[in-house]
Amino acid sequence: MKLIKSIIIIIFASIIFLIMTCINTYPERANSFEILGYNNEDINLLKNKFTDAEIRFIINNRIMKRKLFPYLELSYFSLTEIHAYESIRVKQNVSHLTAVNLKNHPHIMDNFYLKINNALNLQQNLILVNKNYRLSADYIPDNLVYTKDIPLLIDDKNRYYLQIDVYNALKALFTEALKHNLTLILSNGYRSYEKQAKIYEFYKINALNADAFSARAGHSEHQTGLALDLTSESASYLLTKEFENTKEGIFIKDHAHYFGFIVRYPKDKSHLTGYDYEPWHLRYVGIEVAKIIFEKKLTLEEYLLYYTEMPLT
Repeated sequence: MKLIKSIIIIIFASIIFLIMTCINTYPERANSFEILGYNNEDINLLKNKFTDAEIRFIINNRIMKRKLFPYLELSYFSLTEIHAYESIRVKQNVSHLTAVNLKNHPHIMDNFYLKINNALNLQQNLILVNKNYRLSADYIPDNLVYTKDIPLLIDDKNRYYLQIDVYNALKALFTEALKHNLTLILSNGYRSYEKQAKIYEFYKINALNADAFSARAGHSEHQTGLALDLTSESASYLLTKEFENTKEGIFIKDHAHYFGFIVRYPKDKSHLTGYDYEPWHLRYVGIEVAKIIFEKKLTLEEYLLYYTEMPLT
């Protein structure tokens, strides 16, 4: 009888303990979202957007609404990486957008040729090709046109193709230059993977630091049909830094963005682009983007980081 009574007491005590545990636990779980700053509308939004496991991740990691919500509209945001994003955002004093971009593309402007990915935005004017983002050997733009009706450096038709929008913008730029009594000359346009390989090999044999002057095959913007080189009689028909000081070079610096072009490798940005200053090398990005890059004194890489959602590679 005493044994049965002891068992009943133990069972009763266990039940009481479980009840007290539930009383102490469930209200805390129920109030977790409120403690983290979420209201009922926020909770419904999270439940529609995230799985049960992700909801538990938010609660268990005590992710406040003020930290999470600025990321929710970003396409390439990953919930499990939020602490890494926040670390980047705070340490580098950047936006939530830029923090996600930097986490997903940490070597967009460094470790040249060591962290190579596929080129981004292939079907857009904002295609990214640089020392860490590469085009395939068989990549050829599908809307190349021959650049007739503008001054060309030499009689070599193969080097004077551009994407059609670029060609039309360039013609308008050349026409504006003529209004200022200036004559621009197109030196290079589209360049194939194979031709770029030969050019790079030439620099590799004849220059101390080939990578400062030439892109490796697959890493040249010329292969996109969006990039071009300009020269002038005042620059002795050469691709030289002295172009910057000619009337034509000054015109390009001040007016190219009105036609959708940027000076792709600007002065004092070599540590970001990996190339020496090239005042003759223009890249078409469209008028709206070119205006921002010009006014903010950015490289294309910086613009992509600060203003766009960069896709994963």
